[in-house]
Amino acid sequence: MAVELVAGFTKRYPGGPSVTAELALPAEGSSVTVLFGPSGAGKTTILRCLAGLERPESGFIRFGEETWLDVDRGVALAPSAYEVGFLSLAHREEHVDRFASALAEAFAEIAG
Repeated sequence: MAVELVAGFTKRYPGGPSVTAELALPAEGSSVTVLFGPSGAGKTTILRCLAGLERPESGFIRFGEETWLDVDRGVALAPSAYEVGFLSLAHREEHVDRFASALAEAFAEIAG
């Protein structure tokens, strides 16, 4: 059975928007996942919830057989309990170019 990061959650901001995410991402081997969309769409909120830095008001996050968050069951692991990170880049071309170059070098190094 393939390992997946599976999540379905909603983060609500008092007096503001709600951000809902439903995803299933394969997590075997090396991979890069990109979220894109207009400003204010909830990209950073989704990443912060997946990383354990924000707590959704409803839903779950599971990695393989491990539950990182299940609001109904009262499960909420600390961010230090699982290994995940995210990279947020400013909308500047030089940052994107620098990141793309570093990523290409890393993949070349892995490939040998």
